[in-house]
Amino acid sequence: EAAINKALQYIDRVPEKEQFMIRAEKADIERNLPKSLALYKEGLRKYPDEKEMMYIVGDLSYHLAEYDSAIYYLNKVLAIDPRFERAWQHLSWTYREVDPAIWLETAHKYLANIPGEGAYMNLAGAYEANHNLDMGLQTYEKILELYPENLGATGGIAGNYIMRGNFTSASAELQNLIADDRS
Repeated sequence: EAAINKALQYIDRVPEKEQFMIRAEKADIERNLPKSLALYKEGLRKYPDEKEMMYIVGDLSYHLAEYDSAIYYLNKVLAIDPRFERAWQHLSWTYREVDPAIWLETAHKYLANIPGEGAYMNLAGAYEANHNLDMGLQTYEKILELYPENLGATGGIAGNYIMRGNFTSASAELQNLIADDRS
């Protein structure tokens, strides 16, 4: 917050685009997300190709449950840069709230563009949300094969077993987590 307050003292010395971002960040720090969103949207009207502003509008829209706006802006970001991982994350989370089937489609696209632990974990959750527990479990197992240090996947396997009513297997997985020195 001190850095933003210092930036506000000298705001007339920074380029106009950054002035929008400084003011919006100040509103964000003050937990005034609607004001922050309005300032970023104002900045986008002046700088319509500013990818980071687009992303933040999508991010804030998601957190304010303005899902149509989040989808619009996050898709715009991904049209510019399909490897923008934060946009894939937030787009996936938005669809998680709106439509599990589209979440699953988006999870596959996320993984295709940015293969990694986060994308795989997202895909496993999307499978489960679409009542495909077998594919969810297979995805968690794939995560452990690729990323053996991923404790979240072990927790995901336990959760998957709980959803199936298989509490014995869930307990065994949770015991593995408890026994692991890293947890």
